[in-house]
Amino acid sequence: MTEALERRVARWLEQLPGWRDVAPYGGGLSAKLFSRRLLCVRYRKAFPEPLLSGEWDRLDTWLDVRCDEIVADAQAIRSAIDRACDKAKRESACLKVNELARRLVDEAARSRLRDSGPTAMELDALADTYLDNTPAPERQLTRKRFETFAPEYDDAWSRDGAFNLLKHPYSAVLLGDDERPPFMKTQRENMWDGLGRSVYYRSQQAIQDDQVLGDAEQIVRAEIARTCGRLGLIDESALVVLYSLMMGILLATQEALKGKNNRLSRASVQPWESGEVVAADEPPVYDMPLTNQALIQFAESVMGQFCRRSKQGQYLRASSQMYRAEAHVMRRAWTDCFAEDRRGDRVTGDRAEQIIRRAIYWGIRSGERHILARSAYITVDPNDGKSTIGVPGELDLDQVNRALDWFAANPQVGIGIVNGDEECIAQYCDAIEAHGLPTLEDIKAFISKGKA
Repeated sequence: MTEALERRVARWLEQLPGWRDVAPYGGGLSAKLFSRRLLCVRYRKAFPEPLLSGEWDRLDTWLDVRCDEIVADAQAIRSAIDRACDKAKRESACLKVNELARRLVDEAARSRLRDSGPTAMELDALADTYLDNTPAPERQLTRKRFETFAPEYDDAWSRDGAFNLLKHPYSAVLLGDDERPPFMKTQRENMWDGLGRSVYYRSQQAIQDDQVLGDAEQIVRAEIARTCGRLGLIDESALVVLYSLMMGILLATQEALKGKNNRLSRASVQPWESGEVVAADEPPVYDMPLTNQALIQFAESVMGQFCRRSKQGQYLRASSQMYRAEAHVMRRAWTDCFAEDRRGDRVTGDRAEQIIRRAIYWGIRSGERHILARSAYITVDPNDGKSTIGVPGELDLDQVNRALDWFAANPQVGIGIVNGDEECIAQYCDAIEAHGLPTLEDIKAFISKGKA
């Protein structure tokens, strides 16, 4: 329902006279953005519960009544974008018009939810703040300029990267495949790509971090060296955090699963002596070369609490999907270690505990949301070979979210459905109509894809 709602509102916007003047192609503002982040948010606040019939009539009436107000908001945002672009040209600032448009639309949505419209002063203030936080001209980096560093990356990888990957494989800490990170990518990237993120993405992250010193050229060279380092990092303290966290969550998972699929023995945990990193004399069951006993115990304790006390932890444990949680934890933790490393900061004990706690309690939750967002099926038409993306049984995210909330409160039912338990299947069928959940066939297909 959510996606269908956004598409219908976007079509309504595009049919407005003069809409293309307000939202020209490449101008940042689009019908899709305006629909998703402003109009649908307002509509759902006014009508939280969808109608089984008559939803589109209600939506069309709601839009028509507010037509003048909607056009005024769009024009205000367009004017603010144009003024910001003019200012950026005068100051040689790096302006990402799509990002600015998103922020302005969000501000307009907040204003409307407060029962007041966005003012030019408010929108200009937000745009000025955004421009003030953009990289200075000497830190701006275009893709064309970045491409000139490709030979340096090739040399650095041949000299250091391949050796470090062999000694510290990414897969050992669930950070991705044991392959050389790409220099550039054309598709979007995020933290869940692990160490498969490109050097360009890492450099852009560093450039946008005002705590990282240097101009664009210095930052790129530093990121090339970091990418070729152990686990994509330079300082050893960050490696100790990652390896210790990996061991800790494996121990906790092993305990949570009551000995099933043992992958780690406590005998492999190496002590922390005199503040120095101690490597194992003999390769442990699960090779973790740099560890801190205190951090291992802390990570094991936090992960154990998550598995026992949180609904999500109970569900992932009961459904034998803790391997997903482990990957989410490690990729969130690496992102925080990367931030410390690129700033030249050593990871202290207090900061390490913050990283571990955040990785477990925030990383798993957001990682599962990311999987949900990407859980579309791809089908190929045999006639023309074109691929299309869809969700099984026309499943929409509202239904999926309701189902996940319901399974979090009833984790045993999800396991029963997978195992063919008739009582659990009957219990879920009773909940379908009561809570607006997906059909049994759809939820089985969705669970099967999650396990694939």
